[in-house]
Amino acid sequence: AEAYVSCIAGAWMKDDYLQAIAGAGFVAVEVVNEVPFPLDSIISDPFAKAAFESLGMKAEELSALAGSVASISVSAVKPAPAEGCCP
Repeated sequence: AEAYVSCIAGAWMKDDYLQAIAGAGFVAVEVVNEVPFPLDSIISDPFAKAAFESLGMKAEELSALAGSVASISVSAVKPAPAEGCCP
């Protein structure tokens, strides 16, 4: 449960994540797989519940988030540098 909580605590909004990848110079950025995270399955976990409560979130608020957290796989291409641009 602690790994799940750490993962969720460091989660990004999908659009922000994809923009960060594009901002790093990647092109053709696309989501190739998206798997919803079963948030409702950890709400009953005492360690996860304590961690969410330490963030000021109640179980009711977490239930409202069910289905909104997902793991995504992204494909992107890093273009070769322009000729003569870099050592």
